[in-house]
Amino acid sequence: MKKQNIMAEEIKEYKKNLGINVKKEREFRGLSREDMAKILGLSASSIGKMESGERGITFESLIMYSKAFNISADTLLKKANLFEPAVSEEFLKEQDLIERKCKQIESLLIGLKSEELNFIIESIKAFKSMKEPNIDDNDGSVEY
Repeated sequence: MKKQNIMAEEIKEYKKNLGINVKKEREFRGLSREDMAKILGLSASSIGKMESGERGITFESLIMYSKAFNISADTLLKKANLFEPAVSEEFLKEQDLIERKCKQIESLLIGLKSEELNFIIESIKAFKSMKEPNIDDNDGSVEY
């Protein structure tokens, strides 16, 4: 009986991890739950339950998700691996912020000439090579 409880907990964790990764993929592509529901032919509520791990993702839904995201079902399953450390909500929020900023930057780069893009790339490289700034907590001044 104890072994069955352990397996049930592992399966529950796996469903949760798979749901988190499906949600990250959906959000990365700028899709709402409602958008995903239309694509999969399900309700937004069902999408939410699958993403939270409350409801398991069926094989059919897994295939439809992978087609919608243009990645393999195997990739989605690997990302839900139980042996990988679970990501914190803080990490997910930070990743979401980074993804949104990248999309914002990408939209600003559209239409620039090659030499302008090269200048931006070199500027970013120079910025990254600078040593970590010291920010004074009292007045907010920055020192390198």
